Amino acid sequence: VVPIASASKWLSGALIMMLVDEGKLSLDDSVSNYLPEFSGEKSSITIRHLFSHTSGLPSETRCRNDKRTTLDRCSREIAALPLAAPSGQEFFYAGVSMHVGGRVAEVVSGKSWNDLFVERVAAPLGMTQTDFFAYGPTQNPRPAGDAKSSADEYGHFLQMLLQGGTFSGKRILSEASVAEMHKDQTRGARIEYTIYETHGDLDPNLLLARYGIGMWREKFDVNNGRLQEVSSQGYFGFSPWIDVERNLAGVLSVQSRFSRIMPDYLELKKEIRRLIPADPRPLPWQ
Repeated sequence: VVPIASASKWLSGALIMMLVDEGKLSLDDSVSNYLPEFSGEKSSITIRHLFSHTSGLPSETRCRNDKRTTLDRCSREIAALPLAAPSGQEFFYAGVSMHVGGRVAEVVSGKSWNDLFVERVAAPLGMTQTDFFAYGPTQNPRPAGDAKSSADEYGHFLQMLLQGGTFSGKRILSEASVAEMHKDQTRGARIEYTIYETHGDLDPNLLLARYGIGMWREKFDVNNGRLQEVSSQGYFGFSPWIDVERNLAGVLSVQSRFSRIMPDYLELKKEIRRLIPADPRPLPWQ
């Protein structure tokens, strides 16, 4: 069990889609519906913007890293900050937007973020050692980076996605929500920052990567847009991915650095593609 950093984002995106399935919120709801302090120019920010890094909120704020505060107080501090860009116009990969999204989830569910995650995601998937307390219990967990997990347990989550939202015969997510997570949610926004911009020398296709709900559309056919691979790598190198064309998932579980592990991660996937043929059958949500 290791801290998984930004691989947390995929788990968080799924949790939000579970709330969508339950009718508690919609991706196109304004954040101000649930957090009225997001008023004025911030009233146009939607839940979709928060989980696709297109909200226009600043890339970082001090309170997000303060384990002594709460998601509620930190979200209010974020609401007082000026926008870095108009909502929907710029993609900037960071963690502040999802922090606000975590508070929205607490408001609509009446439960803390970690309790909600354990109840809706971890417990049904048998992820008994996975939670958002990688750095100790707090009322201010970062939905974008505070989870801990293992290769085996995260694999349960990926298996659920491969099976169109089911696990061990139980419906966890609707097929529609799984499909929505995999769509390009940047919607023409100007790409200001991605984690791949310094790795184009390893694979030029990385520079074309776009974002869904909580995960990267890492590889797709440039001719027809057909999705090939999705992922959600963490700062310490923990790298889960799904090879859509082969109907398989993998987790490279390490404690290192993202930039250091990238050559090995890409080579590993290349070798898997060489050894395992594509599966012509579409996944359930395609």
